[in-house]
Amino acid sequence: MRQQSNGRMSKAAIGLMVVFFIGALAFVMAPEEVCAETATAGSWQELQNELGTLDNTTIQLSEYCTAAENDTCLIVPEGRNITLDLNGRTINRNRSNGDWSNLENGVVMKVYGTLEITDSVGWGVITGGYGQSGACVVSGGSLTVKGGTITGNFAYGGATVNVVNNGTFILDGGSISQNRSDGCGGVSINNGSFEMLSGEIKNNESYYVSAVNIEKGTFVMQGGKISNNTGEAYWPRSINAQVALDNENAVFELNGGTIEGAGVHTEDPSYDNSAGVMLGSGTLKLSGEPVFHCKDYADLYLAEGKTIDVTGELGDELSLNVLTEETPEEGNPVTITSGLESNGDIFNFSSYEEYGVGENDDGEAVFGIPAEKIIYKAGIGTGNDVVRRGIKDWSYSLPDYLFTPPDGMEFTGWKFWLQPAVHEPGETFDLTREERITAQYECMEHEWMEPEYEWSNDNSTVTAKHTCSVDYKTETETVPVTLEVDEPTCEEGGLKTWTTEEFENEDFEEQTKTEDLDALGHKWGAWKVTKKANALTKGLKQRVCSRDTSHVQKQTIPATGVSGTLMAKMTTKGSKGLKVSWTKVKGAEGYDIFFAPCNVGSKQTPCKKVKTIKGNKTFAWSKTGLKKQTAYKVYVKAFAAKNGKKTYIRTSPAMHAFTSGYDKHYTNAKAVTLKKTAVALKKGKTYTIKANVTKLKPKKKLMAKGHAAKLRYLSSNKKIAVVSKFGKITAKSKGTCTIYVYAHNGLRKNIKVTVK
Repeated sequence: MRQQSNGRMSKAAIGLMVVFFIGALAFVMAPEEVCAETATAGSWQELQNELGTLDNTTIQLSEYCTAAENDTCLIVPEGRNITLDLNGRTINRNRSNGDWSNLENGVVMKVYGTLEITDSVGWGVITGGYGQSGACVVSGGSLTVKGGTITGNFAYGGATVNVVNNGTFILDGGSISQNRSDGCGGVSINNGSFEMLSGEIKNNESYYVSAVNIEKGTFVMQGGKISNNTGEAYWPRSINAQVALDNENAVFELNGGTIEGAGVHTEDPSYDNSAGVMLGSGTLKLSGEPVFHCKDYADLYLAEGKTIDVTGELGDELSLNVLTEETPEEGNPVTITSGLESNGDIFNFSSYEEYGVGENDDGEAVFGIPAEKIIYKAGIGTGNDVVRRGIKDWSYSLPDYLFTPPDGMEFTGWKFWLQPAVHEPGETFDLTREERITAQYECMEHEWMEPEYEWSNDNSTVTAKHTCSVDYKTETETVPVTLEVDEPTCEEGGLKTWTTEEFENEDFEEQTKTEDLDALGHKWGAWKVTKKANALTKGLKQRVCSRDTSHVQKQTIPATGVSGTLMAKMTTKGSKGLKVSWTKVKGAEGYDIFFAPCNVGSKQTPCKKVKTIKGNKTFAWSKTGLKKQTAYKVYVKAFAAKNGKKTYIRTSPAMHAFTSGYDKHYTNAKAVTLKKTAVALKKGKTYTIKANVTKLKPKKKLMAKGHAAKLRYLSSNKKIAVVSKFGKITAKSKGTCTIYVYAHNGLRKNIKVTVK
């Protein structure tokens, strides 16, 4: 499982793609080959195993390594030599704050052998430790950090990195940041050594020592930065400093690098040992030119009887603010022992002029080593910098002008570095650090360049500015803005216009800004049918724009169309009745039934419309009260309205039948039978239907041919197949259709024809 614990870890995810590419090229040997030169680890357990088995090997992380709840810390055994490349990944001990169980095992790793930590990609992180130590314990071994960030760890009583049992820790890159501890926020040396060449120890928090605590051993600082580590003072004897020496066996060799930031958060004056470096006991060896920026606190706090051992040449730019536990005076000087031959062995700070000594408001001694510089700069005037030295917390007066103003300008005063106010000659100031003070000038007559105008984010104001080409002085004026809106419509765009009110400065002109507004577009309502469509006639629907009801959109509705073959049949109903039924035609709005007695001799009796069935849900009609054993004929027509006029859309073949089912000589058909009910034909091929009619009265004849043929045939789609009056089917084109085979009274069977 991968986790992220701070902002740097989100960057680690960005480096993942690079690592995939690198991992694809790596040659990883089997774990049992302990002489391998490179290996990869993709989990906590895999990394734990490789640290314990490999030697003279570089292990490169291929995935985030997060410990499970029951996992132990990582261990580099004695005698092992490992290089660990974080490769932009995270090692997460995954211990939560407040987990008091097994504090000894809550550390991320313990180093008994030799371990070098690098980060070839960047953004690698070591995090999640929670125990007596936070991230690392170096016990008799050697740990070198050249990359990655040690962050998000908590030490209960110890430090983020603990060096014990003659262990060695070297910081030569990366950072130790944003860790917390009850003891020391950064590195604690208790019988061992720590060398800082580069990298950072910053933004850590503790209750005792902010960044580095030396109890027994040596801390050599040659480079890098220790900054903005903070402590919370809970008792007067707390050592709240960036670096603290708290034992006579502690040695701090300070040769370079930067120490900055306050060492404690408290308003209680009893905590008076807050400093960049706290020399409570032990030895401070000073050389080179380290940089101090400890704000309102002393760069160095000296406990009673403590001295500074100068072991080499001090840089010209070195400035060190010293606070002593005991106020120096004649006969009780604070001394620095030094091996510098030119200056002898002892510097007496109560009298030595090169360095200077003063007192702050509390009567405590404050030293400058050497005295602070006051640098007067010409600015845009003519002349070289004027350098004077002063002592911190002493007051000094600003001089008259020291430089020649540019042509057309006059000297107006002095401005301190990073402060906006201009001070006149003769004003006094307290020297709290090296000061850079620049001469200020003003034009005798301004020559203004073209104005610049800046609109506010919400277009409510405009700020005009012009700059003098001589002294670069600027004048500004801000005025409100009025807005006019030409509202858009459905089909036409609108316009916003912002116009400034009048400027008081005549150099500034009215400003205008416009913004086109897109047409709103139609917001159509639901379609409403104004004219219904039927089988033969198109319908009409329309919808109205809710933004502008004068905009109406109309659309025709297609006619529903007609489909289906209209077939009828007539069967007996008692001895004096007949029942007519028919098939449904899609699109029909009703059916007309045409009925008459069959022809008798030469007498022709045409069918007359006897019934109209409205709608398309009823498909049967009965006629009673007829003569017994008498032949009748019928056919049905389906109709629909076309442009309001009744129009016939389908007509069934005429059907003939006897009431009672027969007369003296003839009978109705009882059923039609087929040899085949489905045939498949290729285009152009034929098939002759084999069918038979069963009679209601077997001994009587079927109705005479003058009424209708014994069998008739009808195709539902003549484009696919046609059928002759003799029942011969001819295939026309691909598709399927139905051939109806029916007797005189409409009894029928169907044949499905498929043309391939």
